[in-house]
Amino acid sequence: MNVQNQKNRRPSSFCVGQVTVGTEEGLKIQCSGLELTADQIWINEALLVGYSPKLVGTLPGTCPDGGTITPVTKDQLTRGEFALKAGDRVVLLTQDEQTYYLICKAVKLTQ
Repeated sequence: MNVQNQKNRRPSSFCVGQVTVGTEEGLKIQCSGLELTADQIWINEALLVGYSPKLVGTLPGTCPDGGTITPVTKDQLTRGEFALKAGDRVVLLTQDEQTYYLICKAVKLTQ
Protein backbone atom coordinates (compact mmCIF):
# COMPACT_ATOMS: atom_id res chain seq x y z
CA MET A 1 0.00 0.00 0.00
CA ASN A 2 2.85 2.38 0.79
CA VAL A 3 4.28 1.93 -2.73
CA GLN A 4 0.87 2.80 -4.24
CA ASN A 5 0.66 5.98 -2.16
CA GLN A 6 4.10 7.04 -3.36
CA LYS A 7 3.03 6.56 -7.01
CA ASN A 8 -0.09 8.72 -6.54
CA ARG A 9 1.65 11.52 -4.62
CA ARG A 10 2.65 14.59 -6.55
CA PRO A 11 6.34 15.40 -6.28
CA SER A 12 7.38 18.36 -4.20
CA SER A 13 7.89 21.50 -6.21
CA PHE A 14 9.72 24.73 -5.70
CA CYS A 15 9.23 28.24 -6.92
CA VAL A 16 11.08 31.50 -6.79
CA GLY A 17 8.86 34.20 -5.35
CA GLN A 18 9.09 37.93 -4.84
CA VAL A 19 8.31 39.60 -1.53
CA THR A 20 5.63 42.27 -1.94
CA VAL A 21 5.20 43.08 1.78
CA GLY A 22 8.28 42.46 3.92
CA THR A 23 7.09 42.42 7.52
CA GLU A 24 6.76 39.51 9.94
CA GLU A 25 3.13 40.37 10.65
CA GLY A 26 1.97 40.99 7.08
CA LEU A 27 4.38 38.99 4.91
CA LYS A 28 3.13 38.62 1.32
CA ILE A 29 4.91 36.87 -1.53
CA GLN A 30 4.03 36.58 -5.23
CA CYS A 31 4.83 33.07 -6.45
CA SER A 32 3.69 31.27 -9.63
CA GLY A 33 0.80 33.70 -10.11
CA LEU A 34 -0.39 33.37 -6.49
CA GLU A 35 -0.23 35.85 -3.65
CA LEU A 36 0.89 33.94 -0.57
CA THR A 37 0.19 35.37 2.87
CA ALA A 38 1.85 34.72 6.22
CA ASP A 39 -0.72 32.08 7.22
CA GLN A 40 0.29 29.92 4.21
CA ILE A 41 4.04 30.16 4.79
CA TRP A 42 6.44 28.37 7.11
CA ILE A 43 9.60 30.51 7.24
CA ASN A 44 13.24 29.73 7.91
CA GLU A 45 13.76 30.91 11.51
CA ALA A 46 17.11 32.52 10.64
CA LEU A 47 15.15 35.28 8.84
CA LEU A 48 13.15 36.30 11.92
CA VAL A 49 13.85 39.22 14.26
CA GLY A 50 15.61 38.00 17.38
CA TYR A 51 17.02 34.85 15.79
CA SER A 52 20.22 33.77 17.54
CA PRO A 53 22.61 31.31 15.90
CA LYS A 54 23.96 30.46 19.39
CA LEU A 55 27.51 31.40 18.45
CA VAL A 56 30.22 31.18 21.09
CA GLY A 57 33.81 32.33 20.66
CA THR A 58 35.80 35.49 20.18
CA LEU A 59 35.57 38.35 17.71
CA PRO A 60 38.89 39.91 16.77
CA GLY A 61 38.91 43.60 15.94
CA THR A 62 40.96 46.73 15.91
CA CYS A 63 40.75 49.88 17.99
CA PRO A 64 42.66 53.16 17.63
CA ASP A 65 45.10 51.90 20.28
CA GLY A 66 45.61 48.42 18.77
CA GLY A 67 43.95 45.02 18.44
CA THR A 68 41.20 43.72 20.64
CA ILE A 69 39.43 40.43 21.29
CA THR A 70 35.77 40.44 22.35
CA PRO A 71 34.35 37.26 23.88
CA VAL A 72 30.89 36.23 22.63
CA THR A 73 28.48 33.96 24.47
CA LYS A 74 25.19 32.42 23.40
CA ASP A 75 22.40 34.85 22.52
CA GLN A 76 24.64 37.94 22.42
CA LEU A 77 24.42 38.05 18.62
CA THR A 78 20.83 38.24 17.37
CA ARG A 79 19.10 39.39 14.18
CA GLY A 80 18.05 42.98 14.77
CA GLU A 81 15.49 43.26 11.95
CA PHE A 82 13.32 41.07 9.73
CA ALA A 83 15.50 39.82 6.86
CA LEU A 84 12.94 40.25 4.06
CA LYS A 85 12.02 43.48 2.30
CA ALA A 86 9.68 44.22 -0.60
CA GLY A 87 11.40 43.24 -3.84
CA ASP A 88 13.50 40.42 -2.35
CA ARG A 89 13.57 37.05 -4.11
CA VAL A 90 12.93 33.93 -2.05
CA VAL A 91 12.95 30.19 -2.68
CA LEU A 92 9.85 28.27 -1.57
CA LEU A 93 8.95 24.58 -1.49
CA THR A 94 5.46 23.07 -1.51
CA GLN A 95 3.93 19.60 -1.68
CA ASP A 96 0.28 20.56 -2.00
CA GLU A 97 0.24 24.18 -3.25
CA GLN A 98 -1.53 25.11 -0.01
CA THR A 99 1.36 25.30 2.45
CA TYR A 100 4.70 26.78 1.42
CA TYR A 101 8.09 26.53 3.10
CA LEU A 102 10.29 29.60 2.67
CA ILE A 103 13.78 28.14 2.56
CA CYS A 104 15.93 31.18 1.91
CA LYS A 105 16.36 34.62 0.45
CA ALA A 106 18.29 34.55 -2.85
CA VAL A 107 20.60 37.34 -3.93
CA LYS A 108 22.60 37.91 -7.09
CA LEU A 109 26.36 38.20 -6.79
CA THR A 110 27.52 41.66 -7.74
CA GLN A 111 30.44 42.02 -10.09
